[in-house]
Amino acid sequence: KAAKEPKEPKEPKEPKEPKEAADAKASGRDPTAGDIVVPEGADATDLYYSGKRKLDHGDFAGAIADLRTSHKVRASVRTLTLLGRAYFDSDQFALAEKSFKAAGSHDEAMLLRGQLYQQTGKADKARKVYDKFLVAHPDHPKAERVRKMLQTL
Repeated sequence: KAAKEPKEPKEPKEPKEPKEAADAKASGRDPTAGDIVVPEGADATDLYYSGKRKLDHGDFAGAIADLRTSHKVRASVRTLTLLGRAYFDSDQFALAEKSFKAAGSHDEAMLLRGQLYQQTGKADKARKVYDKFLVAHPDHPKAERVRKMLQTL
């Protein structure tokens, strides 16, 4: 019998992403939305401000992680708005829009959502959001600026 040649070791394959995670990414949904692990004793306020600091320093992934955890600990429109801004600033527009919509008629969320629509070429949607903003917040300090913006859309 002839001796067999030793086989070359095969390159390890990259693990495949679960289909639902790949589908979720493709559709713009956050695939880990339900998979947030909240550390024991986590404080929503501390996480919010940690996320805000990280966002201000350009650490979008860190900000998103902290803000998502903060919102899981204690739901808040302020947290959703800041989370939307983190997604917006990191060019994750579908997730930003989702966060802003979830924040409802929160003033900053509405303004940022209008800005998102403007910057992505959706002037009609921006106009609708700004109109709703003026109905919900007619005396807001930024209301006059929004009125002027509407004239140019």
